Amino acid sequence: MFRQIKVQEPSKRFFRPSPGDHLKIVTHRAKPAPYLATRCLLQLAHEGKNKYPLAAPIIQNSTYMDGILSAADNITTAKDIQ
Repeated sequence: MFRQIKVQEPSKRFFRPSPGDHLKIVTHRAKPAPYLATRCLLQLAHEGKNKYPLAAPIIQNSTYMDGILSAADNITTAKDIQ
């Protein structure tokens, strides 16, 4: 999951061995990485609540660590959520 979260250009200025190496994704072994990944999901759900009215509450309320668990009453609803 951490490799799928891209970092915005102003935040890429952190470096390890040399100043020319910028981060492009959230580093998965860094201590704040789980928080950043969860916070990113919540922010995306908040920003997309008008475009995805069925999926946003599921992301906000059914996320634990890096997994989302949800169910639907029928296949049509499940496809609409997806």
